[in-house]
Amino acid sequence: SGLAGLVLNAAVLFLLWTKKIRSGWSTYRVGISFTALQGLCISLLAVISCQVHLFNSQNYVLIFYGPIAYLPQIYNDIAMFLNLVLVIGVWEFVPATCLMQYLALCKPDFSNRKRLSISYLLSILLLLSSLPHYTVFHNPASQRPYFEDIARRVHELADDDVFVVYAVTLFGTPQNEKAVINLAAFVVVPSFNIAFLVFCWCCAKISRALSAFGVKLSARTAAMQRTFLKMLLLQWVDMPFAQCLLPLAVLSVPVGMFVWSLISGLAMDKRTLVISFSVWAVPIVQGAVALVYVNGMAVASSKNGQDPSMRTRMSTVV
Repeated sequence: SGLAGLVLNAAVLFLLWTKKIRSGWSTYRVGISFTALQGLCISLLAVISCQVHLFNSQNYVLIFYGPIAYLPQIYNDIAMFLNLVLVIGVWEFVPATCLMQYLALCKPDFSNRKRLSISYLLSILLLLSSLPHYTVFHNPASQRPYFEDIARRVHELADDDVFVVYAVTLFGTPQNEKAVINLAAFVVVPSFNIAFLVFCWCCAKISRALSAFGVKLSARTAAMQRTFLKMLLLQWVDMPFAQCLLPLAVLSVPVGMFVWSLISGLAMDKRTLVISFSVWAVPIVQGAVALVYVNGMAVASSKNGQDPSMRTRMSTVV
């Protein structure tokens, strides 16, 4: 799955920057490029770490089985930190994609730089507020044998199997004050809900703008806007709580299971692998949806890029 994500997102980037695309769509190119790079990095981490999740009672364990497990601890620590930044960033940057389309449609007088700055401001603030919590799984060395025993027992590992464990308990302990409840309360739940609300608001405003009498678009421009909106919607369904509808729908599974395990305290054990599969699927879903859209952009641009009648004429929607 990691290799599939790498190929799909690399193809998206290749098409975006090698094919001729109309200048009016340059804002979309930057936004989709960011998402593709994000998917590329998540896929690369999946290949080198083969990270899987394990929820056992009040223990939340993340395990590296991939090649990186053979490297010094510092490399695993960096990979663990980046993994949280990238995966949680999937839904933290949903508002940027949505706001970018809204501004492109409803604020045509804004420059590309201004649109991008406004669109990414909220997402960057969400990212910065989350960073202090991303070392929550970096447990003290004295606790690792306990969590390694959990991994060996649940996954039925042999003594000579090589893996690296990162873990934290539901609530803090005298040995380690870090707790997964803090990550859920201050990062996962708030940022996901904010992303979902911004997504819904933007979809409503964009749909209204496309049908509003005061917004005058060429038939081709309106079709392009609707196609991009569909791409956002698709991306929110494939991620049970993770990037536009496919990413916020594919990530709803891991986020939902994460919250449910917090509430119930159940030992999900091997069933937690569903979360791992969902996270691995995110860059594949995003890459596939974006590839279809970007390919359509390139084809349309090659046919109509020089046609002045295709220029967008829009007025601001209040």
